[in-house]
Amino acid sequence: AAGEVIDGDALLQEISPQVMERAAIPKDCYILDSLPKSPVGKILKHHLRDDAMIRGFEKALTAAGLTGGFSIKIADSKVVISLTDSRLTEGRVRAALGTFTTAFVIEAARSAVV
Repeated sequence: AAGEVIDGDALLQEISPQVMERAAIPKDCYILDSLPKSPVGKILKHHLRDDAMIRGFEKALTAAGLTGGFSIKIADSKVVISLTDSRLTEGRVRAALGTFTTAFVIEAARSAVV
């Protein structure tokens, strides 16, 4: 109903029993305030795909214990991971994303000039 607040996890718990094929059960659910639309009202699916890609990379890095110290964006159809903490190495990021087939670029943290 209009005005109700729903949690992604609660929604997954509600729909999962109704999905007959186990492989078809969604693993994640994100609730958006609104869908990105063009000036004429069409849903911008590429924005949704980019958002899903960023979330996937963040989830993999977090699962590998790499919390913080990086930012992720999409530029020129590639995922760009900018390291913001010099203690986070490119090797650790590559190891965490070893099975990913999506093209990505890692930008190393820049040292502060004093």
